[in-house]
Amino acid sequence: MSDQQYCNEMRPEFLGLHSMNSFSIYNSSSRNYMFASHFSQRLVVKGLEERICQSGLDHEFAKYTFNVRMPENGRIIKIIPRYPVGVGQDSLNMSPETIVIYENEETKEIDYFSIPYYASFHQFFGYKYKVNEQAVNKIRTGAYLPKNTIFADSPGVSDNGNYMFGVNLNTAFMSIPAVSEDGIMISSDVLDKLKFRVYETRVVEFGSSQFPLNIYGNSNEYKAFPDIGDMVRDDGILMMLRSYDNDLMPVEMSIYDAQEPDFMFDKAVYVKGGGGRVVDIRVITNNSNTKMLPELISANIDKYSNALLNFYKELLATEEKLRYERKRKYGDGHLNVSRKLHRLLMESLAIVNHNTKNLKQTLNLLYRKAPIDEYRIEFVVEYEITPDIGYKLSDTVGGKYMPHLAEMLS
Repeated sequence: MSDQQYCNEMRPEFLGLHSMNSFSIYNSSSRNYMFASHFSQRLVVKGLEERICQSGLDHEFAKYTFNVRMPENGRIIKIIPRYPVGVGQDSLNMSPETIVIYENEETKEIDYFSIPYYASFHQFFGYKYKVNEQAVNKIRTGAYLPKNTIFADSPGVSDNGNYMFGVNLNTAFMSIPAVSEDGIMISSDVLDKLKFRVYETRVVEFGSSQFPLNIYGNSNEYKAFPDIGDMVRDDGILMMLRSYDNDLMPVEMSIYDAQEPDFMFDKAVYVKGGGGRVVDIRVITNNSNTKMLPELISANIDKYSNALLNFYKELLATEEKLRYERKRKYGDGHLNVSRKLHRLLMESLAIVNHNTKNLKQTLNLLYRKAPIDEYRIEFVVEYEITPDIGYKLSDTVGGKYMPHLAEMLS
């Protein structure tokens, strides 16, 4: 037994997340712990690259991203974009979400999945989905698609199927003032690779006591907020609301006065600032026969409200068509609908039935048990942030640094 040789190694299957570091055997346990903590907090940056030295776990991690895939083997029934995109008066610049209804091949259950514009599981941080055009082009009515077909994925997955979580950078170990304690100096031309995206959400209600100002329009078009796909003003104002005043209405609601906000008395809804792009807008109206908001002001707002209403109507029409086809074929209109799709259809019924005129009693839409105003708008604004002094960088050995900027490191 004394002549037998043993290989002193750290088996990767016992390392867990630490095995993402190819040289974890040379790091202290505290540094490995820090690396695992940093890994779960890292952001999806613009210039992600495959690591030069890989551990073999990169390919496995790429299988478990927040991607959009075909849940089961099934047949495509209907593709419904939330908003119409194209030419025409009612068309919008982009649709932030597309609903795909399918039938499970084995259970015959009717279900759906969504292909959104972005993913965010945080109050702010997120990323724009990287669309697999080849797979998306296969989504057609009547087409059979296999399980786990990926339609959109994280930008952190490379074309080779490996997980990317950082940027490969040249480093120089020097004794300079910038590296005191936990500081580093980075070249300013690297910052473009380290940009990341954040998503801000704002909710605005108005109509009964306040009206929006025409801060994004002109004398020929009343536009209270930027359209989906447009940029936010440099001062960060998303909307401005002004209270009704019967005595001052001629001077406060004129076509020119509504373009000039009064920062003393008007209510401003701000976002982070200039550079933001609106990527999602949801407009829900409280169907009231006596609306205070004039039609001239609400024309552009109603465009989004009607588009969302038509989206819900198409969902219900699809369900009705499926029940009719089943009843004609089997004599029974019962559908095996998943809980997820059932929840979406119930939401559709609430919106569509609320907007019908043939009701025996008035229905009021509630949000968290509180009646909504004449209009309720939910905005999502996307920003691409460039890191600066004060942001924290980390590496694969558990180091964390406060960077200082330099024009160029030679």
